[in-house]
Amino acid sequence: YYALVFVITVLCGSLVIALAAP
Repeated sequence: YYALVFVITVLCGSLVIALAAP
């Protein structure tokens, strides 16, 4: 369960960084 949460967190973080980048 924790592994799934970790993967989702990493994916969401990467998405936010990609959207924040110009």
